[in-house]
Amino acid sequence: GHFRAIMKAFRHRSFLILTLAGVFAYANQGLSAALATYINTYVWAFPADIIGILTVATLVGVILAFFLATFVSHRMGKRNGAILCICIYLVTAIAPLSLRYFDLFLKNGDALLLPVLMALVIVGTAFAVANGILGASMMSDVVEEAEEQSGERQEGVFFAGSFFMQKCVSGFGLFLSGAILSIVAFPTAAMPGQVPEQVLDNLIAIYCSLKIVLGIATIVVLARFPITKAHHEARLARLAQTASHAAPLPGSEPELR
Repeated sequence: GHFRAIMKAFRHRSFLILTLAGVFAYANQGLSAALATYINTYVWAFPADIIGILTVATLVGVILAFFLATFVSHRMGKRNGAILCICIYLVTAIAPLSLRYFDLFLKNGDALLLPVLMALVIVGTAFAVANGILGASMMSDVVEEAEEQSGERQEGVFFAGSFFMQKCVSGFGLFLSGAILSIVAFPTAAMPGQVPEQVLDNLIAIYCSLKIVLGIATIVVLARFPITKAHHEARLARLAQTASHAAPLPGSEPELR
């Protein structure tokens, strides 16, 4: 019965679209998480205490994400809001590294480097987490769409499949990071400031290219998500009407003796 429920969920078009978009999105996030230490330590040459400050900036972005997700959803709808969040996240993640690659960004040691990167981390984290919040909310819409079509409510199956996908794909992001370090021949036991500039440039080029490809793939798939705000509200009204018709009339319950 459990396997039948799982296979039935994977035949649902909206769930498949959202899951595939999640595959690309979480691979992108896993790649960033795996290489963050290398980028902060060797590309930007930050010591451990400065990296800790960047972690605080990440926490600020997470807090802002809850307000941002609500605002974007109300103004643009969940699907379009999620696409906007992905675009802004990609810009904030790629722009400083791309500018550094072409020698157009602040130099290491510049007094403005840390504040600028902190601001980008806050903004990028806020939009990345807001995208995750909107994705979970869209999964709730999928549950209600499936309930209307089949008459069964299976949020456990849908959300379990989504979380399982997240765990698997995050591991794929770690695999990609290891492959990148191998391709660029990143030295083992490297010391900050002693990694050849060509190696760092190759790391930046491959890293940014992969993030762009995964980001575009996420947007292309997510743009096909069929449930809009109008569809969702109309569906809720139909489900409420069905539930009211199915409810017993007052006084019709059998008297207990």
